[in-house]
Amino acid sequence: MIIGSTQLTNSSTVDASVERLRYLAQHGLWKDLAREAVSFELDGSSISFFNDDIWDFEPYKVGTELTLLNFRFPDCAVPMQLIQELKSVALAYIYHSREAYRINSVRSKIDCLKKLAYALNKSGGSSFEGLTIETLKNLIKNGVFIPRELDIGVINSLNDLADLLPFNVNLSERLTLRKLNVKQPVKEQHPVIPLRIYLAALNAFTEEIQYWHKYKEQLEETVLAALKYEMSQARRMIQRLRHGRCGVGQLFNNADKKYFEFISELNKHKVPLVDHGKNELWNVIWDKTNPQLRTDFYEPFPAKTIGNVRFDSHHEVKDFCRRLDSKCRYLVLCLSGMRSNELLQITPEYGAQTIELDGQPIHLFHTKQQKITPGYQGQNDVYVTTRHGHLAYDLLNVLNRPVRTWFESQGSKVWLLNGFTHFRKPRSVHRAGNVLRSLRQLFSNQEHNFSVELNSDDIEMLRRSDPEKTFNIGDKWHLTPHQLRRSLAYYLVGMQLADYPQLKQQFSHYSIAMTMYYARNASSFSKVYHDLEKERTRQQGQLYSNLTQKAMNGIKLGGGQGKVMFSESLSGRDISPEYFEKEIKSGRKHIHALAPGMYCINRMCSMRIGIELSECSDCDWSIVESSAYAQTARMESIKILETVQIQNALSPDIIAFHMVRIQAAEKIMADMGLDFERYQLKGNEISGLISSTV
Repeated sequence: MIIGSTQLTNSSTVDASVERLRYLAQHGLWKDLAREAVSFELDGSSISFFNDDIWDFEPYKVGTELTLLNFRFPDCAVPMQLIQELKSVALAYIYHSREAYRINSVRSKIDCLKKLAYALNKSGGSSFEGLTIETLKNLIKNGVFIPRELDIGVINSLNDLADLLPFNVNLSERLTLRKLNVKQPVKEQHPVIPLRIYLAALNAFTEEIQYWHKYKEQLEETVLAALKYEMSQARRMIQRLRHGRCGVGQLFNNADKKYFEFISELNKHKVPLVDHGKNELWNVIWDKTNPQLRTDFYEPFPAKTIGNVRFDSHHEVKDFCRRLDSKCRYLVLCLSGMRSNELLQITPEYGAQTIELDGQPIHLFHTKQQKITPGYQGQNDVYVTTRHGHLAYDLLNVLNRPVRTWFESQGSKVWLLNGFTHFRKPRSVHRAGNVLRSLRQLFSNQEHNFSVELNSDDIEMLRRSDPEKTFNIGDKWHLTPHQLRRSLAYYLVGMQLADYPQLKQQFSHYSIAMTMYYARNASSFSKVYHDLEKERTRQQGQLYSNLTQKAMNGIKLGGGQGKVMFSESLSGRDISPEYFEKEIKSGRKHIHALAPGMYCINRMCSMRIGIELSECSDCDWSIVESSAYAQTARMESIKILETVQIQNALSPDIIAFHMVRIQAAEKIMADMGLDFERYQLKGNEISGLISSTV
C-alpha cells in the first residue's frame, strides 16, 4: 500500500475503483482495464489510466520525490503482455500490498522489473510466468541480465504479491546473489578524511562563507544580472544570424558537434539558416540540438564589484559562484552528516530552520530521507547542524535562487541546486553524481591555502582509521560526499564529543551497529593525536564547569547527580574549567554524553550504546541539562502508541515499553520544572493492558 498525502480522499468511489482494479488485474482482464483510472486527485477525480504509458501520482508525493511511473521501453519493442503484467505488479505495490511504500520506492522497483522484462524479451520470453530460477541463471550466464542486491529483493517480492497477480509466480524459493552464482561487488568503503585536511578545509571554507554571507544580497543581484545578460546576448546573436547580419563563424565553434547536427537538421527539413525569423521549425531544431554559442562577440558585461573582488565578465561571475557554491555544499554536508542525495531533495525555502530549547538556538536541516530500511522508509528527516552550517545553507540558497526563480517562471520543477555553466540554458542539479563531481573539483584545484597531498602524519592517521586501505605519501586526496558523513562520525566519537545513540539519531541509521561501523577504529584516534586528546579533556572540563555554574546560579538540573549538584552549596569551591580539566585528566572525575543535553559521570556506564530513559531519569550518575531529548522521546512514543492503537495492534509489550519511556521522560521534564499534561493512553478496552504491564 502506498504511503501518500493524508489529504487524499477516502471516498467510497475511489475505494470501489481500487477494488475493481484489484479484480481486473488479478484476472488479467486487459480490455476492461484499458480505461480504468489508476491514480486520483484529492477530490477523487481521475489522473492517469491503465493504458497510459506514464502514470502520475502527484497527490501521493512526499517532499520533492518524483511521482511518475514510466512504462515505456524506448530501445526495443517489448510484448504488450509483459508491459501489462508489469503494470499489474505496480498496482499490487501501490494499492494492495501489505507493505507500505512511497511512490519513489515503487518507481525504483518498477525500473528493476523493466530491466528484467527487457532481458526476458531478448531471450524470447513474453510473460513473467516464464520466470524461474533456471531462467534467471540462463539470463545471467548469457550476460543478458546481471542482477544487483536491489534487483533480487524486487524479484523476491513477486512471491509476496503472487495472490494479486494475473500470472503464476514460479519462483520456488527466495533468491540471493549467491544462489544465482552472482558475485556481489565489493562495496566501496569511504575512508576518513585525514584530520589535517579535514580541519584545514573546514576552517578555510568557514572563513570564506562568513565573509561572503555579508554580501549575499549583492551576490544574488550579480548572479541575476549575469543570467539576464547571457540570455539577452544569446537572443541578440541568434536574431542577427537569422536576419543575415552575421555569419556562423561569429556564433559557433566549428569543432562543436552540436553545430554540425544543427546545420544537418536544418538541411534535412529544408529550413533556411537565414529565415528572417519566420520559420517556426527553426526554433524547434535549435532547442533540440542546443549548439554551443561563442561568447567573444557578446557586448561588454557591466563590471561588478562585491567586497574585495571585481568581476569584469559574466564568465568571472559564473566561475566564482561555482566555486563558492561547492564550498557551501561542502560545509552543509560536513556540518550535518546528511547524504548528498538528501541535499539535492531538500526544500529550498524551508530546509533550514532554527528552534529554541532551554534558551539555546538549535539549528536544523529538514530533508527528505532517501535511505530505505526494513519496514521503515525514513520518516526521520531532521539533521542538527551548527550556526556556520546554517550560514552556508543560506548562502547556497541565495546563489541558486535566481536560476531557481527562472525555472519556476518556465513552469519547470524546482531544485535547490543548479548549474553555473551555461546561463543561456540553466540546468538543475538533481543527481547525486553531480554533487560528487562538484566536490571532487573543489579539492582537485590548487587555489586553496592548504595542501591535499598526503604527508607522513596523514598516512599514519589513515593506517589507524582505515587499515584495510593503502595510501602513499604524495598522493592527492580525492574527496567524495560520503567521506564527510563518515569523517563526522569518526571524529565526534574519537573526541568523545558525541556517542553512538546521538549519532544514530543524527544519521537516521536503522541500527546502532550501522553507526558503530561508521565510527569504526575511532578508539585508535587518541593514540595517534595527543593534541586531540588534550582538546577532548579541555572540552569535557569546560562542560563540567558550565553544568556546575548553572547549578550554582540556581538553574535546575535533572537526573540524580544533577539534583545533587543543584541542592548542595557550591560557594567557595573552585568550579573553573581548569580545575575540572585537571580532575578529569587525573581520573578522579569523568563525564560523557548520553544524548543531547544529557550526561553521565560514571565511566562504567552501559548507556552509551542504547539509552533507556527509565534507567537515566533517577540514576545517581546522570546530569540532565536540557529536557529536549526526553521531550522528543516522549512525543515519539506517544505517536507510536496512538498509531498502533488506530491499527488495533497494541500488545502488552508495546504498551509496557513506551509507557515506561513516556513516564521516565515526564519525570525528567518535571525535575526540570516544565509544565505539561501527563499522558494517558485512552480507550476502555486497553485499560486492563496498561494496569497489567506498567
